[in-house]
Amino acid sequence: MRSIDQLKSYACFKLSSSLYLFVYSLGLLIIGLWPFNVWQPNKVSHDSVNGLRLIPLIPKRFKPYKRAFLEMPSSLKEIWTNIGNILINLLGFVPLGFLLSMYLFQKGLSFRNSLLLSIGVGLCLSLIIELLQTFLPTRDSSMIDLIANTFGTAIGSFVYKMR
Repeated sequence: MRSIDQLKSYACFKLSSSLYLFVYSLGLLIIGLWPFNVWQPNKVSHDSVNGLRLIPLIPKRFKPYKRAFLEMPSSLKEIWTNIGNILINLLGFVPLGFLLSMYLFQKGLSFRNSLLLSIGVGLCLSLIIELLQTFLPTRDSSMIDLIANTFGTAIGSFVYKMR
């Protein structure tokens, strides 16, 4: 029989794991949709460049000529030039897989079911991010990002199992 203190600490642990999961997922969404221009410095992402105000210069309606959804790389060389971006995407979703597996395992799911559900949630979250990036002028939707994010979630789930 568990003491009251053990039950209280277990309840705090369950609350903290779900809170960490929520905060981290929200952080991934914010980072995934932030209008960075680090990778594409020729795209406008801020309201001024060198002191020049750009807001009056940007039309109220902006429609890109053609936006690609889940664009595939055109060559193997393109994949190797973006290896840093791939690693960032991979490592960014490892904690999500870890936290999801921890949360689902606490809910009583088996390792197999928590692994599959974690990977599914990671895939869906990544797909949502990539879909929304299609509509952002400073971001690009990429199939490589989707694959790397999904693998990162799977790695995180396996890391939780091995703890």
